[in-house]
Amino acid sequence: MRFHPITAMVEPIDEYRKGGYHPVHIGDEFHNGRYKVLAKLSFGASSTIWLARDNQGPHREITLKIHRASASKNNQELTMHQHLSNSPHSHQHAGRAHITELLDHFYVNGPNGTHLCLVFPATVADLQTMMTSNHPRTANEVRCLSRQILRGLGLLHRVGIVLCDLRPGNIMIAAPAQKSHLDALQPAVCLPVEWRDGVQVDDTAPRYLVQSQRYPFLVEREEQEEGFERVVVVIGDLGGAQWINQCDEVPVTELSMRAPEVIGGGWWDERADIWGLGCLIYELATNRPLFSVDTRGVSEERIDEQHLALIERRVGADALQAFAVRLGNRLPKDFGVEHVKRLAEFLWLMLQIGPTRRWSVGELLETPFIVGRY
Repeated sequence: MRFHPITAMVEPIDEYRKGGYHPVHIGDEFHNGRYKVLAKLSFGASSTIWLARDNQGPHREITLKIHRASASKNNQELTMHQHLSNSPHSHQHAGRAHITELLDHFYVNGPNGTHLCLVFPATVADLQTMMTSNHPRTANEVRCLSRQILRGLGLLHRVGIVLCDLRPGNIMIAAPAQKSHLDALQPAVCLPVEWRDGVQVDDTAPRYLVQSQRYPFLVEREEQEEGFERVVVVIGDLGGAQWINQCDEVPVTELSMRAPEVIGGGWWDERADIWGLGCLIYELATNRPLFSVDTRGVSEERIDEQHLALIERRVGADALQAFAVRLGNRLPKDFGVEHVKRLAEFLWLMLQIGPTRRWSVGELLETPFIVGRY
């Protein structure tokens, strides 16, 4: 241990080492001064993510994702974005507006190695921050979000990609173009990095770590000021994606959103995304996971057994009526009886235990709940 612990919600300080994160400070410049760091957005196991100013391009503010050195060579996220950009199917597809666009990429050499940097349009919130606010959703909000995510997922499937990572934190919310993204963030909270006595101090770690500056109530504020119809969401991280015809690795999908065929260790394809989408939309609508599995002190085999048993109880062959009642009990009282019925039917088409029975993205986009006619 080279550092005194930092217990706040920041990346692990001990991962600032060879092969690890690149040390970044607010105000740092990258790519020959083109990008200047303005604020911290988030962090993940393989990267830190920052809001930066683009001093040359048409986008005034951008998202700068700086990968760990160990995750920078043969990077899957870069490969997927390049494939998406080069596919003739993507340019006129309605889903293109709902997958974050790779604007630029470059490499930076630092004390911990060579780091891949990806540049995307600026987003300052995700659906996880919206859910944290515990704000009850209306049918129209759930419909708008579902339609946009479906379109983005449809494009990925069209070009042969399985996302594998449908979760609230991977659905990004774009702020209105005319507003400064920095204005929608909280002030920076900087936590000093303290080296332990007797440890050789070097430049592998930053002087301080920064907590995420994302504002948890962005969607509510924009809803009041602009109207929810104008909120745009995009699929963010493609780092865990796999090719449809090469789904031979255990996906990065969160445990609660894994399809039965994935849990059972069987063959799977893009229809595992459809299952995950059903779980995601249920959680967005209710602020509760559909399948909450206790993993404390339990073997992986036992976790899988409990998960599959829970799936059978919640969405088994004869469970639609009970599922609809459970859903209705978890939605706001003013959601509307007919809306509850149509949402339950919509989710049911995705939450089929047999993958061949799940509806495709194109079919789901034509359902009464999404079309809004019933």
